[in-house]
Amino acid sequence: MKKIYYHLLLVLPLLLMSMTCEDDNPETACIFRNESLDTVSIVVSREYPDSLYPMHPYRIHYSISPGEYCGIQVDYNDWSNNNFVLQLFVYDYNIPRLGTYLRAKHLEMAYYKLTKEDIKAMGGVVTYPPQDINK
Repeated sequence: MKKIYYHLLLVLPLLLMSMTCEDDNPETACIFRNESLDTVSIVVSREYPDSLYPMHPYRIHYSISPGEYCGIQVDYNDWSNNNFVLQLFVYDYNIPRLGTYLRAKHLEMAYYKLTKEDIKAMGGVVTYPPQDINK
């Protein structure tokens, strides 16, 4: 019995360390709110000025149901950069796994190009469907 406890004490810290976030210091940039009647997925990109589906998505949130919220986190170093532009691509939740196809066909339901000032002006909440015709 003591061997089991000993092994658990060795394995448990390793397991907990492996469950850390992708970024060392994630920063919540904004909240994404789905006000549509559809379940959507969002792809987060920091590859601006390339406004196509990112070749290397920063984050993908696969399923955001109607009425749900999702926190969009970015690396603190990116967020502290004054020239940082956050891009959000909104897709029907069934298709974001087809990245290269999406890049070629422009199948996004909405595209947001947001600076830190834009996010502040929105009160930190990005709403889908877009409220502003320019987004």
